[in-house]
Amino acid sequence: MQIPGINAGAASGIGPIARPGAVDVGGIDSSARTDQPFSKMMNQMLGEVMQSQGKMDQDVTNMATGKAENVHEIVLNVAQADLMFRLVMEVRDKLIASYQDVMRMQI
Repeated sequence: MQIPGINAGAASGIGPIARPGAVDVGGIDSSARTDQPFSKMMNQMLGEVMQSQGKMDQDVTNMATGKAENVHEIVLNVAQADLMFRLVMEVRDKLIASYQDVMRMQI
C-alpha cells in the first residue's frame, strides 16, 4: 500500500541504527572487534590514553608559555584526558575486584 507524500527511503533522513554498545567515549573506540584478545584490546586502550595524556601535557605547556590560541579547546582536551584516565582506573578496579573474587572461591 502506497501512501502519497510519505517516503521512508534514504531521503527521509532515517539512517541505520548503531550497533548496541558502539558509543564514542572520549576517543576510545568502544565498537572495537570482540574477537581480539583482551590483552590486545587493553594495550590499544592504554595507548590511546597515553596519547591523550601527552596531547594534554603539550596543550597545558603551550597555555602556560602563552603559545595557546584556543583555551576552550585546551579545556576540552584536558577534560577528555581526565575522563579517559578515569575509565582506565575503573577498568583496573573491576579487574582487581574480579581477581579477588576468584581467589576467594572455595574449590
